[in-house]
Amino acid sequence: MGSGPRKLYSLGKIAALLGVHRKTLTYWVRGGKLPASRTPGGHYRVADDDFRRFVQAHGLRVLGGEEFAPDTGRRVVLAIDDDRSLLTLLEYLFRENPEFEFHGVDNGYLGLIEAGRLEPAVIFLDLLMPGLDGWELLASLSSSGSRLLSRIVILSAVLNAESDRRLQKIGIKWRIAKPFDYRRLVDVARDVSQAAAMVAAGVGGVEADGPEGA
Repeated sequence: MGSGPRKLYSLGKIAALLGVHRKTLTYWVRGGKLPASRTPGGHYRVADDDFRRFVQAHGLRVLGGEEFAPDTGRRVVLAIDDDRSLLTLLEYLFRENPEFEFHGVDNGYLGLIEAGRLEPAVIFLDLLMPGLDGWELLASLSSSGSRLLSRIVILSAVLNAESDRRLQKIGIKWRIAKPFDYRRLVDVARDVSQAAAMVAAGVGGVEADGPEGA
């Protein structure tokens, strides 16, 4: 007895599941990264098993589709901030979300060491700290060409037009002004790690502008 017909998804459906633009999916398909067939009308369709393999291979997060979610282990989050009360708050927040493994340090020296040791999926970084501050840490990572720069989210009370220009020049997209609703950081961490996973897997082309301002 033969198996039933393969389940197929439109690019619009997959774009919604992955939280990317439909044009990004077309780019992946035409580049051979995501297998797809064409309907008689010329529309792309992706088979269920091909989509699952794509998600699994690249460690991508599926929005509102838990049945597709790969077992990729816990994603490491590193927070570097001299405000120890904030670190305690973030530790509690991420402990309530077992998809993440949280680490926090209260100075830039330890932050630089831990960033190299842990290779975090997300780094929350304060700019003003005693000793090695956030700017110096960014300069160190930038001078070494570190891929971690794309995973950094700035948390700072001193964001302004000048700091935005400096951060953009370094390549930092994600910025959140203090004070902020700390609960939103879980969603931010998911977005940053998703974007980083796509870049690492060579499936770029996603326009992912980080949150800015208050």
